[in-house]
Amino acid sequence: MNLLQILPFIALASASWITFSGVLYISMIDGHTAHQNVGLSNGTLLLQNTTSHFEYYYFGGTLESRGNLSYLVVGPQGKLCLGHLPDRHFSLDMWPINSDHRGVYYYNDRDFELCGDNSVRFQSQCDGARRIQLQFEDI
Repeated sequence: MNLLQILPFIALASASWITFSGVLYISMIDGHTAHQNVGLSNGTLLLQNTTSHFEYYYFGGTLESRGNLSYLVVGPQGKLCLGHLPDRHFSLDMWPINSDHRGVYYYNDRDFELCGDNSVRFQSQCDGARRIQLQFEDI
C-alpha cells in the first residue's frame, strides 16, 4: 500500500488524541483587558482566587474537570457547571499554534457573562451581567 494513501488516516488517528491541560481565567470584562481567575466551587464555575484544572479534548470539544470525571457544561439558566455527560460545544483558538493562551468559545460564540453572584454563564441575562471572555492557559 502506498504511504501517501494511508498518511491521512495516520494523521487523523493521532490527531483524535489531541488534548490540552490548563486553567480558565477571565481575559476581558466589558471590553477591557483583565486577568481574573475562575474556578469550581460546589460544581459551579465562579470568579474566585483559586483555579481549577481542565483537560480540553480537541476533537470532542469538551472540557473535562481534572480529577473528578466530570465535564464543564452549560446548565440551567446558562450556568457553567459540572455535569456527568460531556458538552461537546466548546472550542479553543488554535492559532497561533504555539500559543499557551487560547480563547474559549461555546457554539462559536466568545461572549460569556459574569453575573452578580460571581457565577460564569452563557446567554442568561442574569442580574448584574457583565460581558466577559474566557481564556484557557496551558499548564
